[in-house]
Amino acid sequence: KAEARRQSLEAQKLEFVAKEKQRMQEALMKSQKEEEEKAKAAQAKLRRSMEITKENRELQIMSLQEKLREHLAKVQEVCRNSESM
Repeated sequence: KAEARRQSLEAQKLEFVAKEKQRMQEALMKSQKEEEEKAKAAQAKLRRSMEITKENRELQIMSLQEKLREHLAKVQEVCRNSESM
């Protein structure tokens, strides 16, 4: 009887250890999955931020170029007016 009880306790311990190990592996996998999702979200956010920055920079450059064209047109007009005088 004692041997059977000892074997039963040993089996229970092994079963508990196996369940605990499985639970830990599941928790680790869940943690890794969440970490991957966070990394993907951060990467997408960074990519979008960089795109917005690039778009804003291009808009600023276009605006500056337009102002320079307008200024050049005014300068040329003043030159023509002064030549005609």
